[in-house]
Amino acid sequence: MLHAAVLANDCAGLHAALAASSSDVNGIQTLNVDRTLVAPTVQDLVQRNDDDAIQLECTPLLLAVVLGRKEMVQRLVACEAVDLNWANRAMHTPLLIATTAGTTDIVRALLARSDVDVNVKNKSDWTPLHAAADLGHAEICRLFVARPDVSLNAPCDFNRFSSCTPLHVAAYRGHLDVVEALLSHPTVAVVATNNEKQTPLMLAIRRHQDAVALCLLACRSVVDTINDVDENHRTSLMLAVMANSIALVQALVAIPHLKIDIKENVGLQMSSDQSPSLQAPPPRQSPLMCAASNANADIVKILVRYTSRKEHLVEAYETACELEEPLQAFEMAKIIFDHSVESKLWPSKSFDDLLHTTLRHGHAEMMAYGLDHSDVQWSTDKLLYRACRMGRARIVELLIQRGLDVNTCETNTETPLLVASRKGFLHIVQLILQAPSFNSLNHATDTHKTALMVACLEGKTDVALALLALPDINVTMKSTSGDTAMRASLQKRLFQVVEALIARGAEFDVLFGTDPLLLRVASFLRVETATAMLLRDLPVQVDANGRLGPRDDHTYSWNIFLDSSTPVAATTRLQAVATIVTLAQFDNCRDDLVRDLALAQDKNGRSVLQTTDAATRKYFNDQLFFCGRYEIHDGPPIHVSSTAVVVHAIDHGLFKQLFDHHAVDGSLPKAGFDACALTLGQKSTSRSTKEGIVVSDFDLYDKNKSGTLAEVEFLHYCDQVFGSQLRVAMKFMRNEDEYKREIDMRKGLNSQSVVELLPTAPEKVFQANVHHLKLHGNVHMAQYPHVLVMPLADRSLEDIYLKERPNDNPIRNMLQEIAELLKQLHENNIIHGDLKKLNVLRVQSHMRLIDMDAATVSGQNIGAKFSSGSLPPELFYKLKDEEERTRYVQYWQSISVSNPDLWEKVKPRNNWVVKTFHSSIDAGDSLPYGLIRASPAVDMWSFGVMIYQFYSGVELIPTNRNQDLDENGIERAATWTKDDLSTRIQNKVSNPLARDLIMKLLAIDPNDRISATAMLSHEYFDIKFDPNAAKALHAIDAKLDQISNQVTSGFEQIHERLDQVVELNKTIIETLGETKGDLMRGIFQATEVHVPTSFVLLPFNILDKQDIDEEDAAVLLEQSANFIHKGIAMGASFMKAVKANKTIGTAIKVFSAGEPLYLYLIDEVQGTP
Repeated sequence: MLHAAVLANDCAGLHAALAASSSDVNGIQTLNVDRTLVAPTVQDLVQRNDDDAIQLECTPLLLAVVLGRKEMVQRLVACEAVDLNWANRAMHTPLLIATTAGTTDIVRALLARSDVDVNVKNKSDWTPLHAAADLGHAEICRLFVARPDVSLNAPCDFNRFSSCTPLHVAAYRGHLDVVEALLSHPTVAVVATNNEKQTPLMLAIRRHQDAVALCLLACRSVVDTINDVDENHRTSLMLAVMANSIALVQALVAIPHLKIDIKENVGLQMSSDQSPSLQAPPPRQSPLMCAASNANADIVKILVRYTSRKEHLVEAYETACELEEPLQAFEMAKIIFDHSVESKLWPSKSFDDLLHTTLRHGHAEMMAYGLDHSDVQWSTDKLLYRACRMGRARIVELLIQRGLDVNTCETNTETPLLVASRKGFLHIVQLILQAPSFNSLNHATDTHKTALMVACLEGKTDVALALLALPDINVTMKSTSGDTAMRASLQKRLFQVVEALIARGAEFDVLFGTDPLLLRVASFLRVETATAMLLRDLPVQVDANGRLGPRDDHTYSWNIFLDSSTPVAATTRLQAVATIVTLAQFDNCRDDLVRDLALAQDKNGRSVLQTTDAATRKYFNDQLFFCGRYEIHDGPPIHVSSTAVVVHAIDHGLFKQLFDHHAVDGSLPKAGFDACALTLGQKSTSRSTKEGIVVSDFDLYDKNKSGTLAEVEFLHYCDQVFGSQLRVAMKFMRNEDEYKREIDMRKGLNSQSVVELLPTAPEKVFQANVHHLKLHGNVHMAQYPHVLVMPLADRSLEDIYLKERPNDNPIRNMLQEIAELLKQLHENNIIHGDLKKLNVLRVQSHMRLIDMDAATVSGQNIGAKFSSGSLPPELFYKLKDEEERTRYVQYWQSISVSNPDLWEKVKPRNNWVVKTFHSSIDAGDSLPYGLIRASPAVDMWSFGVMIYQFYSGVELIPTNRNQDLDENGIERAATWTKDDLSTRIQNKVSNPLARDLIMKLLAIDPNDRISATAMLSHEYFDIKFDPNAAKALHAIDAKLDQISNQVTSGFEQIHERLDQVVELNKTIIETLGETKGDLMRGIFQATEVHVPTSFVLLPFNILDKQDIDEEDAAVLLEQSANFIHKGIAMGASFMKAVKANKTIGTAIKVFSAGEPLYLYLIDEVQGTP
């Protein structure tokens, strides 16, 4: 009932219950109490059941105290049976809970009973007085102090401390009125210490409770023990400095016996409950040092006045210099410095300690302040040297500005530059080098080591590079131990420095270990250094006569440098190549140099052109090749006429051009690959494997099976199928109309009819380069600005006729192919107009037509371009009188001036002319004759002339080298009669079928000439199978078998005789060999020839040089001499390579550069090839 009455705040009910019985006044119950009814400070002492209720084990008195029911407490206290000192499981008594709740009246009511125990401790050894001190209940504290039985100095556990008295607690919390109340009792232990030997004063200082601390300082016992230290050996002064309390520091230093100069061990960390502003200083500091480290200028100013020991000032100064914030460091150091000067505690020279402390910490502002102070005389000897050694760049700069000698030497003869270089302080080195008075760049120590050398020996790359940037640097100095900057750099593998040393002219070896040095310095190379290194190790060399030859002992530096995988900047690579090529020492052999350098092979047999980057390859191509891609054969042209020049060439750019044209997003699809292959003349792009499986070339080279070819894969295909070079024929044309006509006439015709044109460089590129092009024999090509490129043919029909001398069947096969080509042209309404043997080529075993510049659409005027030896009679005209001749000459007047070769071709011959015209001049009525319309009959006559020569062995009418007629021949060609032709053909052509066909082709009347279609049905081509002939063939076969048996029998009979002859021949051959040897030795001794006499190898065709003039003969002689010289050099290089077991590729490259050579066997009797 008592618990219920208290809980219900029913005073009447409580009174009635107490009156009824006092036996239950100390009954214990566990109740759930609404937490809102309990003071917040008390809630922490009791157990919570949930957020809304508190579970409380209590007596009626404890419940009344918890609920703050004063009247009920008074009624219960009045009952003597009530136990005032009952404690729950946490040892919380009603008095402790009332004190914690701060209910003074309830505490007073409890204290009214004399049997109340005021010193009961809970589990943390807290008494009610501790609780009052902690919570700042000063009035309650006074009530306790008034009790004679109170324990004022009882220890307790407080926060992380132990052995804390109520005064410790109150000081820590900063409850000044509580402290004053406690101090009012004479028995209070003012200087009691806790477990960390800290007094209440120390705790107050640490917690920044300055008012409490000042209050405690008023106690005599506190002053007497002011120099006591805590467990961490910190005095109250140190703690005040650490807390940055100016007021406390001032109060403390006023105590006469305060020890201010001692250094205290303050290395342990402060407790976790300290203020964030309180920082633990480094160990073994004095208060002044601590104040300096905290950058508290006011405290430093206070303490410095009470510090008399020099070493403490120096240490504090050093502490100030160590501050990270420059402005704070300067301010603290300046205060200490100024006090040191003003106090005059030591002589001026003793200030060097402060100066070198400043130097050691690199505070340039403080250094400048000290040097400028008028009351101090500084000793600056060795100051700059030491600043350089310590790496204090800002101070070095200051000292140089103040005029200190940058060239002065230390005792070991080291200058400031030397020590800074050895330490690797680049900024200081730069400051010294920029000093106006600096003059010791190449100063050497007593061991002859310079700044550059020591930088290299110590591996200081940036310093060495800074020194090497100076023009006066000496790179050849050698120390007493034999070290040089180059040797040291190589030992330390400072390859960037090695490159800079070479640029400065330092000596170097081509090899570094077993590899070319250039490979190591590649990523650092500049143009000048690359040039110097390459010139030491080029694959070629120039002899005393200015002739270029191979260098046998080179180490492939050139190939390594030019390889795109070598880490050389592309611009450096290109500029170095251009520099070397244009050097004056190669003036007499520049063309050979460019070619040899471009084709120089590495150890794997790859040429520079194959391995270098695109820009450098283009440079070489531009130097070597026409338009940067066409390598024109350095021999006479294939064909030269007044309108065109045809040359052999190698196209180095076609494969890439085709890829770029057909590629999609950088990759070549199957359709594009087929188009490229067709352009390159590949009809089939499949092949059979060893297993008999048919695989397309595309699939074969699509290594990653992506369905496309990358550029490298396509170029690999081209390299395998066509070789690394594609040979082409280039036709340079004078006249634009003929050039365009040749292109236009090919439209609609495939490669089965005419030689197809290949993709080329743009026309603008051709025209820009052709003006500088000179062909073999100094032929200027500026007059031939229009260029066509075609696949290189095997031979022309003219060459086949002259050199292969085909018999009847090959002739028929070739003529039939040509007839088919004419049929295709005529079916497309195109008339070739200049059909002759020179205009028919054999390409991949098939006949193809070329020179479509004379081609004309059927029905249009024909004759603008011609070869008169192949023209029919209707295209000739005889000028009747002088008036017609004048008209004709006037028509061609402008042409006769601009193109004299053409005028020579068309000018009247005995008044006979070809019915020609010029496409740029309107004929109108200017010409005395009517122009001839193009028809197939023109080509058929020309074809007949061709067949006639094949079967007669002579031309129908003799022509000059351009297959044009002279004065006598032109009249014969114009005045043929049927009878004359018939007689000529009958007399010259023995083959009856060929004779009949020729008669039909060389009909005087164009309308009577056989067409190409009808011609292919002629008996000459249309050979019928005869069954009777088969029987005859069987009879011949039988006869041949019989003859074969007879021959076999005959051979068996003479076999034995042959054995005898062989034995006899052996003897004869031996004798003949001895005779030949004697003869050869005689020839050698007589002629002193140093080349073989059994054959001769020449760079030109002798047959082409039979009729050259004296000037060309001189050129030829010089060419031969150069070639023979190269051959002799090759022999020597070959033997050296064989003996040294080296690759012979470089030695024999004079015969493997792609140029044709001609081998002639020597008639050893006549001595002629």
